Amino acid sequence: MRIKIIIFVFIVAVSFSIVIFPHVKVLSQQVDAVLATYGSIGYTYGEKLNQIRISKNFWLSEFQSRKDGTVKIDPKLITAIQLLRDTARVRININSGYRTKEEQLKLNPLLPNSYHCKGMAADICSPDCDLLYLIKYVSAISAFRGIGLYDDHIHVDVRPEGQEYYWIYKSGRRIVGDSWEAVYRVWGEK
Repeated sequence: MRIKIIIFVFIVAVSFSIVIFPHVKVLSQQVDAVLATYGSIGYTYGEKLNQIRISKNFWLSEFQSRKDGTVKIDPKLITAIQLLRDTARVRININSGYRTKEEQLKLNPLLPNSYHCKGMAADICSPDCDLLYLIKYVSAISAFRGIGLYDDHIHVDVRPEGQEYYWIYKSGRRIVGDSWEAVYRVWGEK
């Protein structure tokens, strides 16, 4: 009887490895192929699947939609946020990364084409420093062409060159401009 059980367990284990493990390998190859082909990760579903390290300090799941786990992310955003983490030497929390159109319309119906929906934006903060410390490093990274300072986070995006946009929205007051220095100067004067 004992030998029959051992043989049964062995057959089940071999069958499992033949049926299941190739699928895991294929899935891993598919993720690698997407990265190699498109240079970005797009529309991956499921929290477990999104547990992929995409840089030294960040995981794909940190950028996923809070609604359904989908994610789309521009590699320039990953590179810029990792550079921020390395130069500021503080932890960076991703409050919001990719957003579906539905999420964006609920959050701000006046801005349906947010860079969040394109995988090119993130709202960040740090548990290690205040936002004024962090914004100095954010503004020094040229890849961030959209920067917004809020009461509890900083919006960063990697929009195309020539479309730069900077703003401060704190305590119900909004100041916008075409350079971070100009916006910050006006904020200080008021």
